[in-house]
Amino acid sequence: MVTVCLHGKEVRYERARRACLGRLLTELEGRAVGEVMVESRTVEDPHDRGFLTGLRRSGQVSRELAVCWRSPETDPLLWAADIVVGATTSWLDGEAACFEMPADKIELID
Repeated sequence: MVTVCLHGKEVRYERARRACLGRLLTELEGRAVGEVMVESRTVEDPHDRGFLTGLRRSGQVSRELAVCWRSPETDPLLWAADIVVGATTSWLDGEAACFEMPADKIELID
């Protein structure tokens, strides 16, 4: 599943990232996913965890959804997510060639 926040230059990166992360977590939980791995950004991880706490307190994400942070150096599968995101954003920019292979595996949600 890929979440993308289409935004103008006035929207800060972190705000867009949190919008994507929040939507991703709620969608995955709604599909009965039990565990989510998030790419660690070391310095920003405490902010991500605080955001997750806020989602849980507001009832948007339950405590049953396990969320862990991992480094791509220790978990190479995180690179696969980067590849899919890159293909999706290229497709959104009008470069469909990168998207043809995974297109049938990706569901677009408004």
